Amino acid sequence: MLHRLVKIISVDDFITREDSTNIGNITSNLSFVDKEFGKEIPDFNMIPKDIEERFKIVLGTNVIVNKEKSGIFRHPFPFIHFESFEKLNEWIFVVALDRTLLNIYENLNGPKTALEEYKLNYRNLHDWDLIVSYDFKPGQGVLFRPWLFHSFSGGLVQIFRLEEKNE
Repeated sequence: MLHRLVKIISVDDFITREDSTNIGNITSNLSFVDKEFGKEIPDFNMIPKDIEERFKIVLGTNVIVNKEKSGIFRHPFPFIHFESFEKLNEWIFVVALDRTLLNIYENLNGPKTALEEYKLNYRNLHDWDLIVSYDFKPGQGVLFRPWLFHSFSGGLVQIFRLEEKNE
């Protein structure tokens, strides 16, 4: 039941402001294409070597980084959605490279997460209750469960997919 208790963790100074600016400058000259949740650089994943150790410190447990779905640079589309997931021990980590707003929602007709229901009208904003907004500055990040209904607005972010190791 722990997966239902801890759903969001914000992280300060995951990368320095200078590093976030440098990464933004490097990626700004690359081609972004439309993907499911925003504009992304195709076939380009940048994953620091020590990333699993850094996430272990934040979460207090060992994690496996999904290297195929991590290190992705995205200019998010600002619509309500949830991320795909296969297991209850998965996390999404998003680090802001530009100032970015994360909104978390619950559906007014019942389901609080995609664990309960996911076939909903995501375009009708009157069906949604904004639960919390996080305003992230460059270098700040957020770990959250993929089944939370959310949206991003703002600039460039980098996405990582994690899974807690079963010890």
